[in-house]
Amino acid sequence: MRVFIFDEDVLKKLLIEATYRFLVFDEKGSYSLPLNYNLTASSRHFLANDQSNGGEFKILKYSSIKRIIVDDKEFFLS
Repeated sequence: MRVFIFDEDVLKKLLIEATYRFLVFDEKGSYSLPLNYNLTASSRHFLANDQSNGGEFKILKYSSIKRIIVDDKEFFLS
C-alpha cells in the first residue's frame, strides 16, 4: 500500500504511468480521468468524468480525493 499527499505534481506523474485506467474516489463516488488528451488542472482543482452522472465532467479538489487506482495499482491518500 502506498500512502501520499495528492496534488498537481502527483497527478501529472500518475497520468504518465497510466496506460488504460485512471480512477479517483472521494466520499461521494468514483470518477475517471481521460488518458488520451490533455487534462484540465490547476494547483487546487482538476476535471474528471463523473461515472455516476452519465459521464459529465466535474471539478474536483485534490484534498477531497481519498483513493486512486491507476491501471491495477491502488493508492491511498493521507
